[in-house]
Amino acid sequence: MVIYTNHPEFGGSFGDRLSTLLKKATAVTIAPGYTSAITLQLYQEYITIIINNSGNFTLLVGLGIFAILIRNSYDKLGELNSTVLSANARSGGVRFVWNQPPFHGKIYRIKYENELLYFAGYSNF
Repeated sequence: MVIYTNHPEFGGSFGDRLSTLLKKATAVTIAPGYTSAITLQLYQEYITIIINNSGNFTLLVGLGIFAILIRNSYDKLGELNSTVLSANARSGGVRFVWNQPPFHGKIYRIKYENELLYFAGYSNF
């Protein structure tokens, strides 16, 4: 087992590992509590490659409707949804989770080649 985190004292390599996997992914589902326009911009190139190669991308945002979602982030989520669904109408796109209590998961499901990996824990997207 390998542990990836965002904290430099505890591995600090989650972002690097995520970028590496997204470069070769064919299907990705990410279910965080939060995300930001900065993060979406950071990973947009990888998401575009996935969907342009007939891959599937789904982002399930949990707390955005229950907490304050910055307008810039909301707009970026809308743009991402349009981009994903335009390239692959069968893809999941961007969705908000509308359940109570609010969903605050941090779950990543990444399929590439013949591998299927799950990450769960600390990291929002």
